[in-house]
Amino acid sequence: MVPELLVEYDVTSPETARAQIAHVVTDMYFAGPVGVQANGHTQVSSPVWMYQFSRVPPTALGTAVQAAYHGGEVVYVFDTMTDGPGTAGAPPHPMATHGDWTEIDRQLSETMISYWTQFAATGNPNRAGLPAWPEFSASTDAYLDLGETVTRGEGLHRAGGRLYNNFELTRRAGF
Repeated sequence: MVPELLVEYDVTSPETARAQIAHVVTDMYFAGPVGVQANGHTQVSSPVWMYQFSRVPPTALGTAVQAAYHGGEVVYVFDTMTDGPGTAGAPPHPMATHGDWTEIDRQLSETMISYWTQFAATGNPNRAGLPAWPEFSASTDAYLDLGETVTRGEGLHRAGGRLYNNFELTRRAGF
């Protein structure tokens, strides 16, 4: 398992090793398990649409947040982009989204709301006027990237997903 990790993640220096921590966490706790679930759903003939949210929302931490993070898309889906204070007048949590919302953020929110409501109404997020969201399959790992632009992709965290699966098989076998 360790040789596979060293091939997948660049740890040739302390700087690159630190930068890879987010990739390892993403692969082991998000991409790997989500890939297993998506493949399972397709095996019982349920259509699956995967996405990656890559837009970095503005936060109280400013430019210290340099990558998208878990849950960052929620304010876009529910159109709750505000500049208001925290709960009961308290200062907002440092990761709470607020501040420098742009036209890109507003357009992305409108697009995401359209996808989510179309999916809720029909079971398929696609509709006229939106970029086509490819259906996921095990052979392509197709997904939609929701970032500064909305683009389709394939093979999202594929290598990391394989590492997760190997880790789980090893763990379940009792090492």
